[in-house]
Order: sequence, then structure tokens, then C-alpha cells
Amino acid sequence: MPPVITSVKHFQHRIMNKNRKLITFDWAIKRLLRSKANFGILEGFLSELLKEDITIIKINRFNDIAKDTLDEWIYFLKNEEIKENFTAKGLKEAEEKLSIMKLPEDEQKAYEHYKDDLHYQASMFESSFGDGYNEGEAAGMEKGIEKGIEMGVEKTTKTIALKLMQQGVTIENIAAVTGLSVTVVEQLIGTEQ
Repeated sequence: MPPVITSVKHFQHRIMNKNRKLITFDWAIKRLLRSKANFGILEGFLSELLKEDITIIKINRFNDIAKDTLDEWIYFLKNEEIKENFTAKGLKEAEEKLSIMKLPEDEQKAYEHYKDDLHYQASMFESSFGDGYNEGEAAGMEKGIEKGIEMGVEKTTKTIALKLMQQGVTIENIAAVTGLSVTVVEQLIGTEQ
């Protein structure tokens, strides 16, 4: 029966136990791929993982004629190049990675520094854009609220002016009470009749 892990402390103890060697999946796969004699083991593992028979072909027996997208990948792995008509998924990204890996070490480091700098600039832009957007949104909302209040006051004032008119109050007195000009009050009366 496999050991049962009962707590984080117990888990850490199991990891630190020098009698038990733990390996990672990627390490194991790399180890298997280093030796051509292990292809049978790898085929068995992949067949079980993918639930279908997997056969690993030897690239050096490939005749460089790409009939399908798998052949395009094999061509790329064998020749380290991609023909213009290749359409296999992920192939362009793989070519970009390979071209970077072919660079001398100092150029690879410079490229990584350049990429980090681009990420930093994009992050700064995103942050400042977000801040600017939020500030603009807040200012826009504030202006919208002010405009809404202004329109509400104007509508209420006109409503009061119309009610005063219905009560028989003179145009001059309506203008004095509401703060509207005599001309606006007259226009208001004209639209209501």
C-alpha cells in the first residue's frame, strides 16, 4: 500500500527523506528521450497516456516530403527550417524559439533582456491606460451628473413657469420668480398654447 500523506508537514518530511528519491515528469521524459533504446518505453507510455497506439518514427528515415501536418513537424525537426506552404499548428512558434536558441549566449541574454523590457513597457502602458481610463470615466460621470442636474433644474423651472402662467401670473413676475428671461417665458407660453 502506498504511503498516505496526512499533513503538509508530513509531505515535506517525505520530500526531504533522503531514502526516497523523487523525480519530476519532465526530467523523466528528457531522460527517456536521450537514448534511442528507450523509444519502446516512451511509445508504451504515450500509448497509455493518449489511449491509442503510438509509434515513434526515426527522423533520419524521413524522406523530406511533407504530406500532412505531422510530416511538416518532422521536416522541421530534421532540417530546422519551415517551408512557406507549411500550416502545422505551433510550427511558426517553434521556429521562432529555435532561431532564438541558435543565437550566441550573449545575444540570447540581450534578447531576453529586450523581451523583459517590452513586458515592462506594456505593463506600464496598461497601468497608465487603466488609470487614465478610470480618471476619464470618473470625470465623464461627474460631467454627466452635472448635466443631468442642470437639465432637471431647467425642466422644473419651466414647469413652475407654466403653472404660474396657469394661475394668471404676469410674464414679468414669472420671469422674476423663475430667473428665466421674459423672452424664454414668452416662448414657453407659445409652445403650450
